[in-house]
Amino acid sequence: MGVGEFINRLVNDTTRVMELIDRLVRMFCREFIVVIVFIIAFKFSLLLGLEIIICSIIMGLISAKFLPKIKHPNELSKKKWIYMSKQGLSI
Repeated sequence: MGVGEFINRLVNDTTRVMELIDRLVRMFCREFIVVIVFIIAFKFSLLLGLEIIICSIIMGLISAKFLPKIKHPNELSKKKWIYMSKQGLSI
């Protein structure tokens, strides 16, 4: 392994580890906030807590159904754009 390759790998690996730690911290903060909101909602009112859970389930089901349909055309247009840019054509 050459010096340039070693330095490049050292920088890239460090960046990846920092990004991973950043993502983990954000994820744990979001999860903590969600748990706290659920606790507060149920503490104020059982009905409010149940409404939040039911709405969350409905939004999850809707996302699971329609998100693949939204992503698929975007991926096709991205592939088309990449292909056309490699060919030197305008979109």
